[in-house]
Amino acid sequence: MNLSTISVRVNSEDKLKFEKFCEKTGLNVSSAINIYIKAVLMNNQIPFEIRAEIPISDNIPNAVTAAALAEADKMAKDPLFKGYTDMNSLRAALEA
Repeated sequence: MNLSTISVRVNSEDKLKFEKFCEKTGLNVSSAINIYIKAVLMNNQIPFEIRAEIPISDNIPNAVTAAALAEADKMAKDPLFKGYTDMNSLRAALEA
């Protein structure tokens, strides 16, 4: 097995905390990073959710739209409101 070196810049405080974490779990930093790499390659994805703390889209609904969306969600969950699973059923109900 050929080995390669990866050099990564990290915050000094984060590095120390990570080293302490690894020590407590019986790993060294290299083993922990190798576990992460193997998990990525095995599942073809990063093994945790990555998301923005603040929406990065300009499509942030205003108060009126947000209220309408909340009302639609409430109606969708209310058994008193008729729901449709396809356009033909909806069209038939509208034409009735």
